[in-house]
Amino acid sequence: MKEDKHVNFCFYRFAHRGVNHIDFSPCERYLVTISPRPNNLEAFIVWDVITGQKKRSFPLDQHSSQGPSYFK
Repeated sequence: MKEDKHVNFCFYRFAHRGVNHIDFSPCERYLVTISPRPNNLEAFIVWDVITGQKKRSFPLDQHSSQGPSYFK
């Protein structure tokens, strides 16, 4: 008899105002969202994709606001 395997999926909303760049970790466990608004103390947010929880946040270094170079 063939077993029927069910997979449960949860969908989360990663609320971060003004996001214009995202990237996933190599293992696809974490998502980074970037919102380079002025005086934003949470310009970078690292999210756990499995739980939907915010893990860490960082302000933007004003000298590196050149777009995708955040990841270099």
